[in-house]
Amino acid sequence: MLYCVLAVPVGIGVPLGAIGFVAAVGRIAPGPAKPENASIGGLVAGLLVVLLLATRLGRRLGAVHRYLAARLLGARVAPPAPFHPGQGIVGRLGAGLRDGPGWRAVAYLLLKLPVAVVAAYAVAY
Repeated sequence: MLYCVLAVPVGIGVPLGAIGFVAAVGRIAPGPAKPENASIGGLVAGLLVVLLLATRLGRRLGAVHRYLAARLLGARVAPPAPFHPGQGIVGRLGAGLRDGPGWRAVAYLLLKLPVAVVAAYAVAY
C-alpha cells in the first residue's frame, strides 16, 4: 500500500507535468494572429525540449521506481547500462535521442500512467 501511495504522484504527476510544460511554452510564445491562443511554434519548441530531456528524466524516474520497489517490496531490478554522452552539444543531444534504455524508461513511465490511476483509486478505496 505504501508503494502505491508513493508511486502514484510520480506516475501521474510527471506525464501531466510534461503536458503542462508544453502547454505553458505554447502559451508564452507569441502567436501571429491571436496572442491569447497557443502558438504552433511555441508548442513545437516545448515538445522539442521535452523530447530532448525525456531519456534523462526517464532514467532518473526509473531509478526512483527501482528504489521504491527495492525498499518497500523487496524486489531487486538491475539498473540499465550507463549513459554515455557524446562530445559537444550536438553529440550530447544525439546521444540522448539514441539512448535505448532511456526510451524504455520513458515507455515504462507512459505505461505506468493508467496503472497509477488504478492504484490511486485502490488507495482511495
